[in-house]
Amino acid sequence: MSFRTGICIFLVLLIQNVYAQEVKGVVVDKTTKKSIPFTTISSLNNYAIANEQGQFKLSPKPYNTNDSILFQVMGYLDLKLPIKMLGDSIYMVPNPIELEEVILVNNQYLPEDLIEKVKASFEKNYAYNLEKKRIFLRESTYDSIEDFQMNLLKSTYSEINEKLIDELKASMPTKSNYFVETLFDFYGTPQEGKNKIEVIKGSVLRDENNTVDSDIIERKMGLLLQKKTSLGSYFKLKSGIFSAKLETDDFTLETKTDSVKPPLKTELQLQKERKSYARNRAQIIERISSELFYNEDSFIDVFEKSQRYEFEIVDLKLRGEEYIYTLSFTPKRNGTFKGKMMINAADAAVEMINYENTSNLKSFSLFGFKFKDYLAHGTQVFRKNSYGSYDLVFLQESRGNLASIKRPLKLIEKRKTGSWNRKQNEVSFEFHIRLSNVETKEYMLMDKSPISRVDYENFKPIYKVTKTRLDAFDPHFWDGYSILEPNDLLREFKIQ
Repeated sequence: MSFRTGICIFLVLLIQNVYAQEVKGVVVDKTTKKSIPFTTISSLNNYAIANEQGQFKLSPKPYNTNDSILFQVMGYLDLKLPIKMLGDSIYMVPNPIELEEVILVNNQYLPEDLIEKVKASFEKNYAYNLEKKRIFLRESTYDSIEDFQMNLLKSTYSEINEKLIDELKASMPTKSNYFVETLFDFYGTPQEGKNKIEVIKGSVLRDENNTVDSDIIERKMGLLLQKKTSLGSYFKLKSGIFSAKLETDDFTLETKTDSVKPPLKTELQLQKERKSYARNRAQIIERISSELFYNEDSFIDVFEKSQRYEFEIVDLKLRGEEYIYTLSFTPKRNGTFKGKMMINAADAAVEMINYENTSNLKSFSLFGFKFKDYLAHGTQVFRKNSYGSYDLVFLQESRGNLASIKRPLKLIEKRKTGSWNRKQNEVSFEFHIRLSNVETKEYMLMDKSPISRVDYENFKPIYKVTKTRLDAFDPHFWDGYSILEPNDLLREFKIQ
C-alpha cells in the first residue's frame, strides 16, 4: 500500500468519525412521558439549556461519533449518552432517593444549616469579574384586555351613539404578543451604567396593527372624535377630579382600518435607534443581575427573610466527590414564594433555583385605578467558572400585573378662540377596563472571556446592527447559533 493510499484511508476514517452535527431533541420524563423544562445539555465543547417545553438544540460543531452528551436537571438522575445513540426524545429517570436515605448518607446538615452556609458564601460564590460575555436574550410580552366596558351617558354629537361605541369596542384588539431576540457581546461587570454592548444580531416580531398598549383607548377615541371636531377646536378630557387638554393633533389615526407603518428614518435616526437598542439591552442585563436571588435588591426574599420559609431536604446525589442537595421551600406566614433549589455542599453554592409566588407581590388602589403585581416565577441556573465563583448561565423569568381603571370620562369640545362661552359639544362615558401584562425574559450565556481594564476602556461600540423586523417566525434566522429554542407561541407568530 502506497503512502498516498494510506493517507486517503486515514482521511476517510477521520471523516467518518468526526463530523459537524446539529444535536437537537426534546427531554422527557421516562415515567410520565411529559417534557422536562430547563435541562442542561453539555458536551466537551458546547452546551445548551432546554426551553420550558423541553426542546433543545446544540449548534453544529465538530463531534466524534464516540463523544457523549450529558443531561442534567434537578430531581432526575444524570444521563450521559453517546451522540450516535441520541434520538428525537431523551428519556430521563426521576431520582428515586427518599429523605430517609439522605439522612443515612449524610446527616451533618440540617436544611437551616445549609441555608446559613449559602448566605455566608454569597460574596465568594457570586463575585463579579471584568469580562466579555456573549449573551442571547429573548424578551416576550403578552398583553390582553381582560374586560372592557364603555357605556355612553351623554352625547351632543348625533353621530356618536351606542352603535358607534359598540363599533369602538369591536375594533379593540383583545390580545397581542411581542417578541424581541438579541445576540450581543457584553463588556464590563453588571454595574449600573458601566457596561458596553455590541449587538451582533437581533429581531423583532410585532403586529403594529394588533397591539394592546396603554394608549389604545385614547387612540381609538381620538379616531372617532377627530372626525367630529371642527377646525380651531380642542378637547378637554375630564376623568373624576382630573382633567387634561387633548389637541386633535395628538390623534394620528384617520380611519378604523389604517395600518400603522413605521416612517422612513434618516441615517442619523437609525444610528440613534441602534444605540438606544444596545443600551437598553445593557439596562436589562443590569436589572436582571440586581434581582438575582443573592442580591439585596432581589424581590426573591427566600434568603433575606429565611425565617419566613420552611425548608426541607428532598433529594441528594453524589456528583464526583461533591454532594448536591435539593431543598424545597414553602412559605410560612408572610412568605411569598415556593420552589426548589439545588445546592453544592462543597462550596455552599446554589447552582439552580426555581420559584413561583404564592401571593401578590404588591397591590394598591387609588381614584378608580387598581394595580396588582400578581405573577413572579422563574428559574436561575449557575455554573462554576475558572475563578472558582459562579456565573449565571441561564435565566427564565416571568412577571405579570393586572391594571384596572373604572371612572367616568367626559370629553368637552371647545373653540380655541371666540366668545367667552367656547364650549361646543360634550360626550360622557362610564368607562371600565382591565388590562393584563406578562413579560418574560430568557437569558443564556453563550461564551465568556476575561478582558483587561485597558481593553475595556479602549473598546468603543459602533452600533452598526439594527434589529430585523419579521412578519412571521423564521426558523432559520438563528442558524449557526445554539440559542434557546423558542416555544410554540413564538413559532406560530405571524402578522395577520
